[in-house]
Amino acid sequence: MIKEIVGNIKSDDLEILFRMDSGYFDEKIIETIESLGCKYLIKAKSYSTLTSQATNSSIVFVKGEEGRETTELYTKLVKWEKDRRFVVSRVLKPEKERAQLSLLEGSNTTTFSL
Repeated sequence: MIKEIVGNIKSDDLEILFRMDSGYFDEKIIETIESLGCKYLIKAKSYSTLTSQATNSSIVFVKGEEGRETTELYTKLVKWEKDRRFVVSRVLKPEKERAQLSLLEGSNTTTFSL
């Protein structure tokens, strides 16, 4: 389906960006998009590979607006063929939620990987 979409709209002066939710976070889909010379932004699932790297104490997050912190990393998921760029954005949970989960390490933020 992706090939058909691109085939119908592709032109030399058009940059195509696919924006998808985590249901499309799949290496075969990504490989298809890359092979067509298109770009993509996909909300990633919280795979253990990503979570362990994003919570590593050596990772430096840049503070942004409204409590959001962002970093980027390059990693290969367990069954993937190659490394890819991931942008990780996290937001401090509201005080009430932090108090309830304070016994769990790393539970004070909500992490979103793209």
